[in-house]
Amino acid sequence: MATQALRLQEPAAAPADGGKPSVAVMPLVILGTGAEGRPIADAIAEDIITALSRHRAMLVVARESSYALKGQRADVRRIGIQLAANYVLEGTLTCVGNDVRIAVQLAETETGSCIWAEHFDRRREDLDAVQEDVVALIAARVEPEIANAERARAGRKSPQARRAWDFFLLGMKHLFRSTPADNKVAQKLLRRAVVLDTALSQAHAWLAYAMVLAMVYFDAEPSDDDLNAAVALARHAVDLDERDALAHFVCGRVLLARKDYHGSISELEIAHQLNPNLAPVYCALGDSLSYQGRFAEAMPYFDKALTLCPHDPQRWAFCAYRSLAHIFAGEDQQALQWAERALHAPNSLYWPYAHRVAAMGYLQRAAELPRALDELQQRKQGFSCSLARKRLFYVKDPNHLMRYLEGLRRAGVAE
Repeated sequence: MATQALRLQEPAAAPADGGKPSVAVMPLVILGTGAEGRPIADAIAEDIITALSRHRAMLVVARESSYALKGQRADVRRIGIQLAANYVLEGTLTCVGNDVRIAVQLAETETGSCIWAEHFDRRREDLDAVQEDVVALIAARVEPEIANAERARAGRKSPQARRAWDFFLLGMKHLFRSTPADNKVAQKLLRRAVVLDTALSQAHAWLAYAMVLAMVYFDAEPSDDDLNAAVALARHAVDLDERDALAHFVCGRVLLARKDYHGSISELEIAHQLNPNLAPVYCALGDSLSYQGRFAEAMPYFDKALTLCPHDPQRWAFCAYRSLAHIFAGEDQQALQWAERALHAPNSLYWPYAHRVAAMGYLQRAAELPRALDELQQRKQGFSCSLARKRLFYVKDPNHLMRYLEGLRRAGVAE
């Protein structure tokens, strides 16, 4: 007993594969039903393992290892030690009549604390659809939760203990804060990660994206040289790990910035094939299709992004890109609604405030415009039509750009 007590105090296994976290998916526990629920429960757990394995930023414990503990009631800290897992996903399945409830929780094994929990209520008529739907939602939401916890963990490490993966995580932490200063820090940290591990695909990819975001949102001057450098970094990231969906996603975003819409969509389609449960990929597909004027095709992708991951750290951008698409399409009331959703999300930048003003310009919201204009200037001092034109350098269709600028002019934005 004394030996067991000591083992419970041991820390969870250190992340393997250069620091990537590992997650164990445990068999679902059956509640309120007999053996009839076991095939459903096992199929869901196995599909979750498969879906999570598509995320290249984490390692997933093999089914045989996690299922070896089936039926055992063990503390997640002990499971972490036994399976060398940093996170454990547990769940229950309850079938009552035609109702199915799947409840899951994600725990961090070093402390045993729950970092995310959710339940999904479905009808039982079409079990295949229930299974596919719930697995996709779980896989989409687990990855951002683990990534957020890992960024916090990296921040607690002493500088001397940090490795390439830690610098990558810290770079992402600053990138998602979405400020000019944080973007510069993010680039510095991501460059450090690249130097320490030249094979770290995601560090190359997100460094490329940070460079593009600095040109779109912040104070970096848009230039062909910097765009070409970003494309080169993104393509190198894909070469380093061609199975990394996020590397293809970033490559698609960088190509869009260079007005290569066809290439952008091609890369994003590859990302979708590699991992169909990444919310940012759906948003990016909607965005790229919008610049081609394919608005009817684009809107469902924006919807899917928010359905998959309503708490994604970049969800303000999901809404902002959709708002811009509605402006291009001449759908100003919808543009206003989505701009307001975007600016109320965490870490929102100034563009949703500008989209709101442009939409109001067309809608003739004279009573609301003074406040909207004031808030835009507070978010981006000196915002003007010329600044918008400069930062929207990636818009190829002159009619789209002219319509956006005309909305700003009608709202009273200075040239």
